[in-house]
Amino acid sequence: MKTIHCSGTRVLRGFTALALFTLAQEAFASTIVTFNNSGDFNAQFSPDNQYTEASSGGLNNSRAIVLATNNPTSFDGPASESVDFSVEGAKMTVGTFFNLSSFPTTTNATAEIIRLGLTAGGSGNFADLPYATFRRTSPDDSDFQLQLRGTTAGPIFTLSTDTWYYFEATFTNAVAPDTVHHDMAIYNATNSGGIGSLVNQLSGDVSGGIYESSFSTLVGGFKVEQGLDNGADGVMDNFYVDNTGTSQIPEPSSIFLLFIASSCMVIALNRK
Repeated sequence: MKTIHCSGTRVLRGFTALALFTLAQEAFASTIVTFNNSGDFNAQFSPDNQYTEASSGGLNNSRAIVLATNNPTSFDGPASESVDFSVEGAKMTVGTFFNLSSFPTTTNATAEIIRLGLTAGGSGNFADLPYATFRRTSPDDSDFQLQLRGTTAGPIFTLSTDTWYYFEATFTNAVAPDTVHHDMAIYNATNSGGIGSLVNQLSGDVSGGIYESSFSTLVGGFKVEQGLDNGADGVMDNFYVDNTGTSQIPEPSSIFLLFIASSCMVIALNRK
C-alpha cells in the first residue's frame, strides 16, 4: 500500500485542491431550485401555478413549496435541465427535501406522497414515462414503502412527522428495449439541508407501461399525489435535477479526499 505523507503545505494544497475540485464537479453539474425568492416556482417550472409557495417552514425556515395536491394534471420540472432519453444509457437524477407534518389516513395507492419522474411537458406529461414514489402502508402507524412505477414496492420503513428527509431517484435508459432502470432512496436530513444516513432504498427495471416512443427530450420533475388529499400535509424544498445522473449523495471518494485534506491541514498546523 502506498503511504501518503502530509509533511508540507504543497501536499496540503494539492489534496485540498483535489478535494474541492471533486466536490465542485458534483456541485455545478446540476440545478437546485431553492424557492428562496418569491415566484421562484412559477419562474422556473412549467406548467406553473399548480403549487403554493410558503414564506417560511422550509430548510433553515426559508421559503418552500406547500405539499397540497390542488389537483395537479402534470409533473413540474425546471427546463434548464433536460436530457435526450432516447439514447441508451441516458440518465436523469431528481431529488427533493421534504417534511411531513401529518401522514395520510389511507393506505397504498391513495396514500402516495411525492412522485419524482420524467416529464415531456404539457398536461398529462407523465403518461408512459418512469417515476418513483413512496406511500403509507398502514393507517395506524408510520410505515411507508418506496415504489417503482407500477406495483413493485420495497421493504417497509418508518418516517416521522416534523422531520426532514431527502428523496432522490435516478432513471437510466436500459439496454433492453422499452426498459428503464430505477434507483431510488430516502435519507435522513437536517433542517439546514444536510443529507445523512440511508433510511431505505429500492432499485429495479420497469418495462411494462413504459414506451420508447415517449423517450425524447425529457425534464426531471415532481408531482404530489393522493396522500395529500387524505390527511397528509407538509412542505418540500431545494428541488434537485441533474441530467448526467449524478446524485447529491456524497461519493465515498469525495468524503475520503476531504478527510485526507482536513487531516493534512491539522498536521501542517500542528507542525508550525
